Amino acid sequence: MIRVNKHQRIPHFLTLSCCLIACLSCSILQRKFALSSVLSSALIGFAASFIPTHSSYDHKRLAASSYTGSFAAMTSLNHHSTFLDGGLLGIKTGLLFLLFGHYMRGFGGKLGSIAFASCLIFIGSRYALDLL
Repeated sequence: MIRVNKHQRIPHFLTLSCCLIACLSCSILQRKFALSSVLSSALIGFAASFIPTHSSYDHKRLAASSYTGSFAAMTSLNHHSTFLDGGLLGIKTGLLFLLFGHYMRGFGGKLGSIAFASCLIFIGSRYALDLL
């Protein structure tokens, strides 16, 4: 469970929001502008590197959550075919980032592993709901 004190509420909301916005933005770049998934993720990561610093949040954590959201959106557009699906994928990715990002500090491939796990959960839950 995520422990949240009154000073962490805004940073957790910003972390989840950055992940959601990055996932949706990467999906939009792939759909509307026909960019490859790698190029669209790179553009989102480049834009996320310009998140301004502030004393109330960790800008590096926000950039990392944006990278994770864009990594999750690199899956095939067949798996998240609508913007609602992209938004749900971004929220699941942000929640997993909030839950497990702290425990995986110092490990290489943390962001990609979180993105992979969230895509696996998202695609599995979609197929499970289709079977019902």
